[in-house]
Amino acid sequence: MASASSTKPVCIACGKATGTFTCRGCGEDFCLPHTAEHRQILNKKLEEELILRHDQLNQDIEDQMK
Repeated sequence: MASASSTKPVCIACGKATGTFTCRGCGEDFCLPHTAEHRQILNKKLEEELILRHDQLNQDIEDQMK
């Protein structure tokens, strides 16, 4: 009799196997509290990237106007 070995995904941050969610972006599994933390980290990175690109675009516009 073959047994199907199904392992539950565990949170990458704390190792808990209950109530995990998989991030579609990075493919890692997180429990609910760490999902919220992961989302905050991603939002901060996105905000930083948008600010950087905005500043670069403004600099390009200023350079072209000179």
